[in-house]
Order: sequence, then C-alpha cells, then structure tokens
Amino acid sequence: MNKAINAMVRRAAGVKNQSVPVLVADNEGHKPLVLGTPGGWFTRGGTPIHAPTTYRNQGWSNMVYECDDRQIIVGEKWITRKITSLVKQA
Repeated sequence: MNKAINAMVRRAAGVKNQSVPVLVADNEGHKPLVLGTPGGWFTRGGTPIHAPTTYRNQGWSNMVYECDDRQIIVGEKWITRKITSLVKQA
C-alpha cells in the first residue's frame, strides 16, 4: 500500500509509530481499529517507565522491555471514502 495512505490511516487511528502495520479488510467500511498493546520499558508490575536511562547504572532493576505488537485494521471502503473526500476538497 502507498506510504501516504498508511500515514493517513495511522493518523486517523492516533498512532505515531511508523512501524505499526496497516492491514486492509476487503469490502469492509469500518474506520481504523488498533489491536494490541504499545511497547516500551515497564516495571514487572506493568507501570510504564518514561525515562529508563536514569535507572541504567543502579544495578539490578525490575525493568522489562515489551515489544510493540499493535496492528491497525481498516476497511477498504473507508479508505476509498477518505481519499474521495480529500480529492473533492482540493
């Protein structure tokens, strides 16, 4: 799929990470739906750590890295309607 369309779908879904894949559902009209959880550094209890480098020299820590496993599913008809509306505005 086109990079501009992927960017438009991610923007509509509120996802800034460009590595999140966009999957198109055939003949569906639903808006972008984000499935999965965002990644990053977390404590073993699940609390996000926003500045993990401050803990790097502390010895043992309870930090764990969770991979980003999100994906965006969007309907083909939704993309068509969105592109058509953008063309009409121009």
